[in-house]
Amino acid sequence: MQHKRLKRFGLLTAVLTALAVSTACAPADPETAQPAQQLPAVDRTPFKSTKAILDEDRGEVVLPLDKYSYTPEEFLLVNSAVAYLQEDCVKAAGQVMPVYGGDASVRQDLRFGQWSRPLAAKNGFLVEVRTIKGIYDSGAKSETEASRSALNKCTTSVGRAGFPDLVPGMAGSDPTQSKIMNDSYALTVRDPEFVEFRKKWVKCIDDKGIKLGSQDSGSWAPDYSGAPKEVEIKAALETLDCKEQSGGVSLPYDIFAQYQAALIKKHQASLNQLAKEKSDATTRARTILREHGVSDARL
Repeated sequence: MQHKRLKRFGLLTAVLTALAVSTACAPADPETAQPAQQLPAVDRTPFKSTKAILDEDRGEVVLPLDKYSYTPEEFLLVNSAVAYLQEDCVKAAGQVMPVYGGDASVRQDLRFGQWSRPLAAKNGFLVEVRTIKGIYDSGAKSETEASRSALNKCTTSVGRAGFPDLVPGMAGSDPTQSKIMNDSYALTVRDPEFVEFRKKWVKCIDDKGIKLGSQDSGSWAPDYSGAPKEVEIKAALETLDCKEQSGGVSLPYDIFAQYQAALIKKHQASLNQLAKEKSDATTRARTILREHGVSDARL
């Protein structure tokens, strides 16, 4: 059984997929995503100057809450340090570390559908996946039942080795962070400006003959599976044209960022503690990695 990625980083990828791509594959209906009565009353008007940062080439979005989470690179750094500590445990048990480690992948944020023109021209509606060069790799070519059993035991005993998860929605992550993420998304899809943007966009793509599976489902990606790639790419670029005509490609993310900023202000003290934990964790991870022979060039 071969593990191409760090197990915990694989979990991060799954989390990022759920947060950033779920609306493209399994749409969230704005009317059912979260009961309105559970949402806080939030005025984003004072935060209108807050904007999301969209990296068109990498397909990644930076939002205000990201300051209090690991970047994918930081998460790989921390989990590589945990992997070395697990390996120390396996060796102490008299076993050789089994196949473990390698590169990691990060999926494009498609929370509100395709928004990157370069990636639309390359992938159509499909998600872009970026590879991050791995830091830890056991180098093993094979494994025994004893070595795998030792790793399983060490994974339990080492645990997170005192490192916080700091990933929204992940089991064990900060509940305030997760609530801000969930509430800001739910508020965004109910926001009148967002609703009007989406209404205009749906009409625009409909006028171009591009159909969503269900206009009321919250879907952002028409189904072009089986279609020639050039047909899918043409349609993807046309949906971007419609976003521009409806208020701008970045508008949904900007609204999302503004709700995050408003909610962050209400919880600033606890989030400042998260930021400190993240800084301490990445500093400690680099120390552990250096102690295990990882060069600064790889950090």
